[in-house]
Amino acid sequence: LSAIISASKIIADRLEFIQGLEPLIFDSELKHAVRERSQLHRIVAENVWMFGEQYHLSVDDQSLTEVLKKHVAARGLEIEIDEPVKRPDGTRGIVDLMFSRNIQLAGSEEREHLIVELKRPDVKIDADIANQIESYAFAVAEDERFLDVKTKWVFWAISADMDSVVRRKVNQRDRARGILFQDDEQRITIWVKTWSQVVN
Repeated sequence: LSAIISASKIIADRLEFIQGLEPLIFDSELKHAVRERSQLHRIVAENVWMFGEQYHLSVDDQSLTEVLKKHVAARGLEIEIDEPVKRPDGTRGIVDLMFSRNIQLAGSEEREHLIVELKRPDVKIDADIANQIESYAFAVAEDERFLDVKTKWVFWAISADMDSVVRRKVNQRDRARGILFQDDEQRITIWVKTWSQVVN
């Protein structure tokens, strides 16, 4: 009985959270007032379950170099991080949120990292934002310190809407709806998602 009551409370709290989140994202007036880092980011970081019970928060508003450090620590590798991870254009990227999980396979253990890039609800995901999330993924793909370790990398860009160009790119016949880029060899997938998909 106590387990049922506890589970019911969790469900009720989460439904209440979603009811409070929806106006911030979808209300025509409120969504223009929501701040990305100080408000939306903090709300999401405290509710990791939105992305799946299997994940735990690893990185919160830190650089790609910190992502590498967390990745190395999680794998138990003895690699000294003395050079920063840089995007293809030479700049350092700041990751909004990184979630991690272990995947138990027969005879081995694999790791999955989910990198989430949040945008204010009134900002449409356009080519610039798509390029930003791709640059993070390619920085991981091209940095030799990430190579040859059994890890799957998943990147999400989330906002309330996307422009027509990005919408066209993520609705192609040869891949699942929402995938912007996929590289099976390097085990990287980039998704563009709307808040309505996440909430549903």
